[in-house]
Amino acid sequence: MHNDKDSSSLCDNLVWNIYHEKGRIWIATNNGLGEYNEKQHSFINYQHQEDNPASLQGRSVAGMATDLQGNLWVATEEGLNQLDAKSGQFTLYSVEEGLASNDIVNIATDTSGNIWLTTAAGISQFDPLKKTFINYD
Repeated sequence: MHNDKDSSSLCDNLVWNIYHEKGRIWIATNNGLGEYNEKQHSFINYQHQEDNPASLQGRSVAGMATDLQGNLWVATEEGLNQLDAKSGQFTLYSVEEGLASNDIVNIATDTSGNIWLTTAAGISQFDPLKKTFINYD
């Protein structure tokens, strides 16, 4: 539950999606991404910082998925964000790299390692190894 007086609480109470993996629960909210550590019973929040291009780009998180290499991918209204787990920094992939629309509605992966995105302008398939998009409209 979000508490303005507790920086270790969830970043927002409006939750769009939940994703469970390896002792962590990722929570997509209207104000960022929450990571809940099941062993420590604590949250780490990732939010957009206007002056930091390595922060989560986008305020509202639609969903999350992991690829075959274990990387976390985060869908926002600003595009597809890849989290570097070691540094806590994000890399953004947007229309500039070939995404159909920055406004991502949903995210999923397939058994070949591709990331599938539903966007405001159709479906995009992203190859995380080649860093390329194929768009279907």
